[in-house]
Amino acid sequence: MKKYNITYDSDYLLDLYNVNASVRVDLERTLKMALAGKKTGKVIIERLIKKNPSVPQLKNHLLALCKTLGQGGRAKVINDNIVKKHPEYTYGFFNRVTMALEEIDFELAKELLGEAPDLELLFPERTVFLNLEVEEFYKVVVCYFSTIRDFDKAKLYLTELEELNPSSPKAMLAREMYRLKRQESVFLGQLEDGIQVKATKEIPTTTNMGMPTFQNKEIEKLYQFGFDFPEVVINKILSLPRESLIQDLELVLEDAVLRFDYFEEHEGSESIDFVLHAFYLLSELKAEESFPAALQFFSYSSDIVDLYLADLIYESFRETLYHISNQNLALFDAYMKTPGIDGHNKSFVLEVINLIGNKREDLRKDIGEYYSNWLQFYLNSSEEDNVIDASLIASMLNSAIDFRLKEVLPMAKELFEKDHVSEGICGSYAIVSDMMENKREDLGDIEILNMVERYKRYQSEGYY
Repeated sequence: MKKYNITYDSDYLLDLYNVNASVRVDLERTLKMALAGKKTGKVIIERLIKKNPSVPQLKNHLLALCKTLGQGGRAKVINDNIVKKHPEYTYGFFNRVTMALEEIDFELAKELLGEAPDLELLFPERTVFLNLEVEEFYKVVVCYFSTIRDFDKAKLYLTELEELNPSSPKAMLAREMYRLKRQESVFLGQLEDGIQVKATKEIPTTTNMGMPTFQNKEIEKLYQFGFDFPEVVINKILSLPRESLIQDLELVLEDAVLRFDYFEEHEGSESIDFVLHAFYLLSELKAEESFPAALQFFSYSSDIVDLYLADLIYESFRETLYHISNQNLALFDAYMKTPGIDGHNKSFVLEVINLIGNKREDLRKDIGEYYSNWLQFYLNSSEEDNVIDASLIASMLNSAIDFRLKEVLPMAKELFEKDHVSEGICGSYAIVSDMMENKREDLGDIEILNMVERYKRYQSEGYY
């Protein structure tokens, strides 16, 4: 149980150092100088410090100005003086820890904070702290533990900070640091961020390393061009008989799976853009009959998706499924509940749904119902069902936040309690709940381009 008291009196620290009315006015002025990086402010603040040596806030403003001006060495000297002359001034101590982290001196940070940082042990002479001091303490500690990848301890302190004031700027900064460092660790393979689905669908193979035989010979062009695909050739392919063309395009997707090992081995020497071409051509055709084939491609290991579509997947898959699903949300239901499908792949369906919700406001209520249904399905499932994926659930909550689907919050809370949500992706439940309650911001119009327009865009962005 904490023995110190928290005050919300904004004048508390000023009264603690007996700051008179005149100096209080000076502090408002010097703070503006520090934030603006005003060079002439240094002389003014230094003069005020000489006149008022017992006021650490002035020294802290000089430190802030030096940091704004890029004078880190000078800032460090100033802070050492603050800590020496005003050991009870918490911000001097917090500055010292922050500087240690900036210099990647984790040993010094650990030495300063200890194994289990405690504000009243760090400042035994203080019995009252301003609320902003307490928030700063938690923020610094969360940043420290997040930086050294001790996410369990970081989460403990972050939880206490959120209980104190979840909407404070310091809480927001602490959450972001926790989220980014956790996400970074997941990306580097240093951390498994929650339960993951194990992909179970076996990738079929073939001994035939040649191109399939297509009903329409023009389809072979897909294997020859990158994003410089001539518009005249695209139009010629689209003018082919619809039934045989769609069958050929589905065969292209099947070929990509069958010869995955071959194209992975020859990546760089063989063009693999044919998959992207097939998806876009199906999109141009609005081939609703190819919806099962498209989802089939995304039911294998994410390695296949990453090889062929890489960082272009969001536009290609999103735009294709938007058209070939005819915005029918029911078509996605079975896929989202199928076990053994990589959560990474399923998350791309959420991108499609985001696009549908962006273009079809009349379907946003339906999106809320499907999200609620899927989250309840994952909540009722067990780990043995191999359908729960913490990253997928976190991505779904991010999507729900975009549309302020507050109806999912009860399920979200239970999923957090079961540790089935990747906080590295969406943050804690307190973050999700707080963001869900905020007024919905305009998401802006998500652009949909046709194949020719999209390829011109890719080329302008440096893809070939």
